[in-house]
Amino acid sequence: MLEIAQSTSFQAYAACSAALIFNLLFLAGSTAVARSKAQQMLNPEDQKLNAEGTVVSGDADAGARYVRAHRNALENIPMFLVAGLTYTLVSPPETIAISLLAAFTALRWLHSFAYLRGVQPWRTLSFGLSSLALLGIAAHTTIIVFTT
Repeated sequence: MLEIAQSTSFQAYAACSAALIFNLLFLAGSTAVARSKAQQMLNPEDQKLNAEGTVVSGDADAGARYVRAHRNALENIPMFLVAGLTYTLVSPPETIAISLLAAFTALRWLHSFAYLRGVQPWRTLSFGLSSLALLGIAAHTTIIVFTT
């Protein structure tokens, strides 16, 4: 096993990355379930599988909110995957690293649930705070790289 894989910071990063991948899979699956329950589909060829379903688009789509939540996660989680890995490679203090990595992960899950339920101000707060955690990861990486 690589030495980096034995560091607590990297192990926290790996666990957070897995949790965020589960978040993306959850959102993708939730979209399909919402559309299935509403017997809605986006593609006309899908009516071959469900003749009673209707083809929808835009706001009529029961899965539209799920798609928006999923898109938001897809815009933010890849940045974490890159920044978090880079962060662990510069050997940050473990307590700070674990705090920032876990905060981003927990806040992104909170954001997903708040988005799906349409709950404000939690959706905006969790988005803003997760962005601050990601900014903290990037800033701390930069500080470590240029001061050591």
